[in-house]
Amino acid sequence: MKELYKKRKETIERFFETAKEYHNLRYSREKEKFRMEEKFGLTLVYLNFKKLVKWIANIPLFFSKSDFGIEYYVVKKIFLKRKKTNLQI
Repeated sequence: MKELYKKRKETIERFFETAKEYHNLRYSREKEKFRMEEKFGLTLVYLNFKKLVKWIANIPLFFSKSDFGIEYYVVKKIFLKRKKTNLQI
């Protein structure tokens, strides 16, 4: 059981720590619960997208403040590899 908690600490807890620390989820200006749920949901979507892009590019999945620009270059690289069609509308 201890190994399971150790693994959880390395994966899940780190994810929420990143969200709290770098995406302003520690404190909130929103007064309504649904607005906070929207903000939290969008933050998790962003972090999952970031994790997916890094997984596709075979980049280690470490989060830090300095690597927020990598997604643009990886996504651009993926879309440039796509075949262009001659279809005209």
